[in-house]
Amino acid sequence: SGLVPFSQKWLEYWDKQFYLYMSGQDLNAIRQASVDEFRAVWKYAETPASLSGRYLDSQKDARAL
Repeated sequence: SGLVPFSQKWLEYWDKQFYLYMSGQDLNAIRQASVDEFRAVWKYAETPASLSGRYLDSQKDARAL
């Protein structure tokens, strides 16, 4: 049984996979991701709960210093 596409748990799973990829912890984490997953996570990244969104914000803040 897999995750229901676009459910909260699905978003959290893919958000974590994109975070792992962007932070360099797992360069294969998004190997199986589709455009739909990318788009959903990109939108989810705008929420405070998003790991990938917080990571992107921290990188933006680090570059501003």
